[in-house]
Amino acid sequence: MIKLDNFSEVGFYITWKLIDIGFKGSDVFQNELSAKDIIDFAISIVSDEQDIDENIVDLACEYNNNDDKVDFYVKKLARKEISEYSLEYRKWRILYVMHHLPKAEIEYINGLIELGDIWAKFNFPSDSPHVFQGRDNSITPEHYYTQDNFNDLLRRHNEWIDLEVSQIKASDLKT
Repeated sequence: MIKLDNFSEVGFYITWKLIDIGFKGSDVFQNELSAKDIIDFAISIVSDEQDIDENIVDLACEYNNNDDKVDFYVKKLARKEISEYSLEYRKWRILYVMHHLPKAEIEYINGLIELGDIWAKFNFPSDSPHVFQGRDNSITPEHYYTQDNFNDLLRRHNEWIDLEVSQIKASDLKT
């Protein structure tokens, strides 16, 4: 499960839109964050800052089991932000890929299946570094299901991750 700290560890700025996506605002990432996670984050802001939005204070005072009220405050705070949902979604996606990327030591057939499962979750986006056997190509199963292909796709995924993280960080600075 992805936590808010994971975004900070990569160097991403945490926004209320990012939180909204992981709470109730996305079909793909809904319920990744709990009300408790969000309330704890709000409490940390209240503890660290002087001039606080009253909605953050109200959110920090909410009960962990009051999902509707937490969602109300998160959406209200998200609407006030300059950030873009598309960039915040990319943050979730890259963290998901990073957390689910198979290890190089895995048996290559299982590794290829795991790579495919990652991108199936996102309905096979065009910017994916993954190449699926028989999907808009004429790659045969004999060529696709090989150790060399798995190694190549894993390398491509790692390069994509590095590029995606650097692009997100660069865009994060602009908001």
